[in-house]
Amino acid sequence: PVHRTRPEYNVGIQQLPFDPNGALDLLEEAGWSDTDNDGFLDKTIDGEKTPFEFIMLVNSGNQMRKDIALTLQAECADIGIAMEVRELDWSVFLEEVKSQRAEAYVLGWRYSLAYYPDPYQIWHSSQAKDGGSNSISFNNAEVDQILETYRMTFDPHQRKELLYRFQEIIHEEQPYTFLWNPRSTNAYSRRYQNVNWYPAGGDQGEWFVNPDAQRYSN
Repeated sequence: PVHRTRPEYNVGIQQLPFDPNGALDLLEEAGWSDTDNDGFLDKTIDGEKTPFEFIMLVNSGNQMRKDIALTLQAECADIGIAMEVRELDWSVFLEEVKSQRAEAYVLGWRYSLAYYPDPYQIWHSSQAKDGGSNSISFNNAEVDQILETYRMTFDPHQRKELLYRFQEIIHEEQPYTFLWNPRSTNAYSRRYQNVNWYPAGGDQGEWFVNPDAQRYSN
C-alpha cells in the first residue's frame, strides 16, 4: 500500500513464501478437506456440506487482468479450490465492486507518488460505506487510529513509524494480494515549466505552460 520508492516503505516486511503444501495444511486445520474424493475441498458449515468455491471478477478488454485470474484459477485448482473467472463490462464491473457484492476481483490503485501517501481513502473503515473506496470492507480499529493520527502528524519520522506499523498490519491480515507496480515510460513537451521528476514519476499538477507558449485547438 506504499510505493517502494517512498521513504515510508517498510523494507523489513518479509514476503510470504509460495507454499501450496503449507496452504493445504492451513486449510485442513481450518476444517477444509476433500471428503468425497472429487478433487475439491469442502467443509460442513451449519450442517451442510459446502464446497470451497468463489468467483473472481475481471473487467472485459483487460487481457493482463484476465491472465492473472486464469493463472490463479489453475493454482487454486491444484489444491482443490474451485474458482470461476467472470468477465464483466467496465460499468457493471465497477458496480459490483462499489456495491461490495464481488467475492474477489483483480484491480489496481494509483496513489499520488510525489507527496506523502495518504491511505485513508482506501483503508479507513469509514470509507467502506456509501460506495467509498474501501470496497473490500476492511475494518481494523488500530489501522483507523493510525490513519487518523497520521493525518494530524507533521513530523516525518513519526509519520514513517505510523505507516510502517500500518503496512505490518496489512501484511498480517492479507486483505489484498499485492502483485506489482507496473513500469511505464513518459514524455513531455519542453513547453512545460516546473517539471519535477520524482523517483516514482512526475506530478502533472505542478506543471504549467507560459501564456506565450500555449497552444489552443478549435
